[in-house]
Amino acid sequence: MPLHPLASLLLAAAALAALAPPARAVDVPPAAGDTAAVRLIWFGRTGGVSGQVGRNRAHLALYDRLGDGLERITPLFEGPRVFVWRDRIAFAPGGLDVATFHQVLGAGPHTRRVVRARMPVVESPFELLLELPTDGAPGDAAEGDEPGPVLDLYLGPDALLPGLHASALRWVRYTAADGATIDLLEPPDAAPLDALPSDPAVWEIRWAFQAAVTPTGGAPRILFNVGRPLHDGARRLALIQQLRSEDPTRTLVLAAGDDIETFSFTAAGQPDHQRPNTWESFRRMGLTALVPGGAEAAFGLDRLQREAQEHEVTLLGANVDRLPFAGWRLVAAGPIQVLLVGIIDPRMRPADRRRGFGDRIFGDEAAAVDEAVRAARRRIGRRPDLVVAIGHLDPSTRGRLLRNSGEIDLLLADFADHGLHREALTAALATPEQQAARARERHPLPLAPAGSTRLGLAEVQLVGDGRRWHVAAVESQAVPVSGDMPAEPFIAAAVQDVRQSVYGPAQVQLLPDLGPAIGGDPVLYARFLASDRVRRIGRGGRIPARVTADLWRTAVANVVADQLDAEVVLLPPIPFPWSLDGPVTTLQAVANLNTPDRLRARKLSAAELKALTATAAFGRLATAGITLTADGPMVHGRPLDDREVYRVAFADGLVAEPEFAALLGAGASERFEADDGAYTPLPPNATQGRVLPLRDLAVDALGARARAGGADAVAGLMHPTGAAKRARWVLDLQQLGFEGSLYSVAGAGTGDDYAEVRETRVRTLSHRLVTARGDAYLTREGIDVDWVNRLHLEFGKGDYDDAEDQETADDVRLSTELQVPPLTVPGINGVPFVNLAFATEVSPTEGNPRKKQVEGTIGLLWKGGIITQARGAALVVHDFSTDVPDPQLGALAALGLRVDLPSSVWTAEGELRYFIPGIGVDDPSELGIVAKARTTLAVPLFARLSLGLYVDLFAYRGQVPATHDPGASIISGLSLKYDHRLKLAGAWW
Repeated sequence: MPLHPLASLLLAAAALAALAPPARAVDVPPAAGDTAAVRLIWFGRTGGVSGQVGRNRAHLALYDRLGDGLERITPLFEGPRVFVWRDRIAFAPGGLDVATFHQVLGAGPHTRRVVRARMPVVESPFELLLELPTDGAPGDAAEGDEPGPVLDLYLGPDALLPGLHASALRWVRYTAADGATIDLLEPPDAAPLDALPSDPAVWEIRWAFQAAVTPTGGAPRILFNVGRPLHDGARRLALIQQLRSEDPTRTLVLAAGDDIETFSFTAAGQPDHQRPNTWESFRRMGLTALVPGGAEAAFGLDRLQREAQEHEVTLLGANVDRLPFAGWRLVAAGPIQVLLVGIIDPRMRPADRRRGFGDRIFGDEAAAVDEAVRAARRRIGRRPDLVVAIGHLDPSTRGRLLRNSGEIDLLLADFADHGLHREALTAALATPEQQAARARERHPLPLAPAGSTRLGLAEVQLVGDGRRWHVAAVESQAVPVSGDMPAEPFIAAAVQDVRQSVYGPAQVQLLPDLGPAIGGDPVLYARFLASDRVRRIGRGGRIPARVTADLWRTAVANVVADQLDAEVVLLPPIPFPWSLDGPVTTLQAVANLNTPDRLRARKLSAAELKALTATAAFGRLATAGITLTADGPMVHGRPLDDREVYRVAFADGLVAEPEFAALLGAGASERFEADDGAYTPLPPNATQGRVLPLRDLAVDALGARARAGGADAVAGLMHPTGAAKRARWVLDLQQLGFEGSLYSVAGAGTGDDYAEVRETRVRTLSHRLVTARGDAYLTREGIDVDWVNRLHLEFGKGDYDDAEDQETADDVRLSTELQVPPLTVPGINGVPFVNLAFATEVSPTEGNPRKKQVEGTIGLLWKGGIITQARGAALVVHDFSTDVPDPQLGALAALGLRVDLPSSVWTAEGELRYFIPGIGVDDPSELGIVAKARTTLAVPLFARLSLGLYVDLFAYRGQVPATHDPGASIISGLSLKYDHRLKLAGAWW
C-alpha cells in the first residue's frame, strides 16, 4: 500500500536526522572552582609497528675503551639472529638465522641438557650482554657468577653505561634426533620446558650483535649483545590501550606522522607488508587523529585517504589545502572542548613531499592555526577550552609558529631523539592572576618532549571561573616502552609473520667480509678513519676495518655508473641504518638501500653541470665520476669542456629538490634496455624497456661483483672516481664551416722572390675568397697517455681581379700525437708530447709540384683555462716533393687562448716556427721563419652554430739572402662555424 505523501516526507526527514551528527549539548559555564582533566597520549616518527629502536647500542660504548682497557674489537655480525619466547632466549654462539632456526625447531622432539646452571650476564631494560670464550663454549661453572673482563667494563664506578647490572641465566641446550641443536638462556629458577614451541610464529625475532673483543693484556673473548625491543609497535599499542582504558572518555590519542612503514624489503617501490598491521594498530588504539607525514603519504593521497577511511582514522592537516585532510577536529573530553589542529611538516624531504603530496600547497602554519580557532569559535560560539597543535616540526618552524600565533595552548611538535629515559615535567598556574595572564598571552605550556623513542603523556588540569575553563596545570611525561611489556597478541603475531617471511630468505650472504680489503688498501682505510663515527668512537688502539656510510654510498654510486655506463651519478644521501661488519647479507644490503627512488638518465652540458655543482645541496649527494677542485668540477680527472655533454644518471627523488628541479626535471630517460648485464637508457618518453629501481639494480650488481671477483672487486668500487681518469674515445669536430673573406698580400710576397716556395699562402695573390674548412680530431684519452689524431682540411674558391688560373690558399694536414701526462716535468708542469704530421695542398702551384711535407715534433705541452694550450718543441721538416735530401731543423712555439664573454667567445691561436740556417743546402724554396695567428670573435646562434668575425695572419721570411725580405698575407672576413665534441659510447648516450 503506497505511503501518504506526508508520511514519506516524515520518513525522509527522519532518515536525514539519523545521518546528521548528534546535536551538541548546550554549553553550561563551569561554576567557580569546578575542575576537569584531559589526558593526552601522543607519539611521532616511530616507524610503525615493526620499528625497533633498542637495537644493540651498548657495544658502541666499548670503543671508548680502545687503548685503555681494550686492545681490539672485531665485529662479527649484527642482525636478527636471536629468538625469544616469553622469558627464554634462543640463540647460537655463531649466530642463528631464521632459516636455520625454523629447520632445527621443526626437527623435534628434542632432548634437554643443562649446559651451565648459572651463566653470568649483564642486562638492562634495553639489552642483555653475554661474554664467551672464542670457541663459543659457555665456560666452566667453577668460574662462578662473576662477569668476565669484557662485561666488567660495563659495571662498577667507571661503568661504560648507566643502568646495567650483573645477573645470571641458565644455559640449556636442546638437541634433535639428527644432532641439530638450539641453545636457550632462561631464568635459573624457571620450570623446565617439556618441549620447545614448534610454531616459529610464536617466537619473537630479536637483534643481536657479536664481536671478538680483546681486553688489554688478556685473551680474546666473544661479546654477544642481545637487544630488547624498545618502543616496538606491538608493545606501544599495549601501553596505549592500557592508558586509554583507565579513562577513555577524557583520553585523546594523537599521532604526529611518520608512524607507519613505507617501502618493502622484498619489492622495491611496493608497500611494506607491515603497513596494514600499523593501520590496524591505529584502529585498535582508538587513534583520535593522525597528522600524516611523508611515510603515511608515500604512495599518494588517494591511497592514504582509502587506508584512513578503512581503519576509521581522522587525518588532520590545517596547513595543506584540499582533501583528504580535515584541517582541525573539535573533540569533547568530558566537559572540555578540545580543538586539535594538525600541522603537516613543511620541511620534510623534498622527495617525500613530491612523491606523497604532489602539487599540494603548504600554507603558513600560524595562519592555519588561527583560522582553525576562528572556525571552531563560530561552531560553538566561543573559543575552545584547549587548543592543541600537533605535527613534527623542526625548531625554526616551531619558533615561527609560536611567534606568529597566540592561540596555542599545547604544542606537540618535538620528535627528535631525546634518548630512552623517562622524563617528567610539571607546569602549574596556581593563582587566578597567572591564569589570567596565561589567557591573555596564550603562549604554549612546557611539556616533556616525547621524541622519536618515547610516548608523550600529559594530564591537563582545568579549573572553572564561573564563565569558562582555564588551564591550571599540566603534568607531562616522556615514557619509554619497556621491552618486558607483553605485546598485543594480534599485532604481535602479524608483525612476527611478516618478519619471519622477510628476514629468513634475505639472510643469505650477498658480499664477503669487506674489512680486510678495506684495511689492506691505504686509500680506503684512510677514508674509513675519516668517518665521523669512527673519529668519535676511536680513541687509540686498532680499529677494525669495516664499511662506513661514506664507503657504502660510494660503492653504490660507482656500481650504478658501471651498470648504466654513466659518466656522472647523483644520488641522495642513502640511508645507512645497519652496520655492515663482516659478511654482508642481502637483508643488510637492502636495509641500507631501502629507498623507493628509481634511476633516470639524461645528458647535461658543461654549463648545466657547473650550475648543479654550485648548489648548496650538491655537497650532500652521493656521487660518482665527478669531484670538485679549486679549479672547478672535474669529471673522471678532466676539467669540464664547454663543448661536451655528459652522461648523467640520477635518482628520481632529486627532481623534488628545488635546486635540482630545473636542471634534472625534464628530458630524462626513465626506461632502460638490458644489454648483457648492463643497461642502456632509451630515448626520453620511450614506452618500451624497463624502469630501474635504484635498490634492485645496486644490490644485484654488487652481488654479481662479489661472485665474480670477491671482496677486492667490491672494495674497488669504494674509491672515488671523480679524480681518476678513465679511458675513452672522443671525436672532436672544430670550426667546421664556411668563410667569406678578403685575402690580401703585403711585403715581399707580392714579387717573384718567393716564386719557388711551395706554401700556397706565400704564392697566392690578393682576391676575394669563399672557403670551406675545419678540423676533425679522433682522440684516445687514456689513463696515462693521450693519443690525438687530426685531419685538417681547407679549400677556397678565389675571385681574382687581374689574373686567371691562380691558386687559392688551401691545405690538407694529417697528424698523430702522443701526450704523456705521467712524465710531466716537475716545477714547470709541462707534459711531454711527440707529433708526426704530413701536409700537402689540394691544388699544386703552376710549374711547381704539390708540397709533400713531413714533420716531426717533440717537446712540452701546457693546458689550462684561458690559455687552452701552449707548446714549446724541437722541429724537423722535410718536403718530399723535391729530390734534394735537405731536412730542416728548428724550434716551434704555439699558444691558444679562449675567453668567454657575456654574449660571445673570443679565441686566439698562434704559432711561430724558426729553422736553423746552414743545415743541409739552403735554397729559395725554404722558409726560415713562419708566424701564424688567427683570432675570432664568435656569437652563438643556436645549437652548436656560431657566427664569427675573424682575422688570419701568415707572416714569413726566407732562408736565403734573396728571400730575407719578410712577407705576409692576411685573411679577414665572416665565418659560420659548427663545433661538436662527441664521446663514442652507446646509442642514445
